[in-house]
Amino acid sequence: MITAYVGATGLIARMSFDLSMPSFLLSRSSLTGTYHWIIFGLFVLYTGVYHACKENAKSMLEVFSIAFSFSLLLFAVACLVLKFRMPHLLPRLPWWRLVLALLSVTVTLVASAIYKSQSVFIFLAYTAAIGLLVFLTMRRDVICGSVAQSHFRSDTMIFFVKNADRDVLAGGIEYIWQNQATASKIALVHCTGVSRRTTNTLGGIGMSEAKNSSITANTSIIEANKGMNPDTEQILNLANEIVPDWMNLDVRVIQVQAPFTPDVVLRCSQELRVHNAFVFMSCPGPNFKHSIKDIGARIITTRRGSARDAVIE
Repeated sequence: MITAYVGATGLIARMSFDLSMPSFLLSRSSLTGTYHWIIFGLFVLYTGVYHACKENAKSMLEVFSIAFSFSLLLFAVACLVLKFRMPHLLPRLPWWRLVLALLSVTVTLVASAIYKSQSVFIFLAYTAAIGLLVFLTMRRDVICGSVAQSHFRSDTMIFFVKNADRDVLAGGIEYIWQNQATASKIALVHCTGVSRRTTNTLGGIGMSEAKNSSITANTSIIEANKGMNPDTEQILNLANEIVPDWMNLDVRVIQVQAPFTPDVVLRCSQELRVHNAFVFMSCPGPNFKHSIKDIGARIITTRRGSARDAVIE
């Protein structure tokens, strides 16, 4: 049970930080420094499960075993999807191991459904309730906008762009538009790979905003344009071509005079005042130098298909 508390607390805290759970759960106790709301919520949840199992410890253990098996199933499915779409991200994980893991967990869940049907129903009921909470949290702005009959697109998104790839840029913008209900501005950030110290930017990162374009915005925290890199110019021209008027997005292209590193990603989000959950990048290639978990950006794998056609055509 203690292990369950520790693991669940870390998971919920991470989901709250990524705006997938209510942000008030990140409040810490002034005495212990712990996430007291998360711990209290888990206590209520576990107590409810205990009473739903008619105070039978064995039945409660069955519910937890089913929940653990289901999480393993989701992990196996996610790895298979990732292996299918972007195999270079999991180079050391062979297909047969993923398939074997998926089959093993599936057999375990089927057996549980047959021999522990009552525990399965309890698990499904609580899973549906938690899933509904996550869904409402992630779509809260859309729901509030529908109730109040108003427009809630007010957030800025950052999309790191390596080069002027039409498929990647179009797919990324379309993904953000479709999946981020509050997106009103997109900053297309291009890192030149060359460091330059300036006096107007955080931590010595030189940032220049593209000018003379319909895709731009005046922001006091960005220094005046001092010349665009040729790659940045191509991204700017491509963005002007593929962003349709119906999106009503404020899109701007920003050039960063520094290599693409986790520290640069963090500083850009701080300087542009963008939440970590609203920072995106395209899927890295096989020669990517950094660990994905250290980058601090969400990965967009959309490149072609309906998203591209909807934007370009």
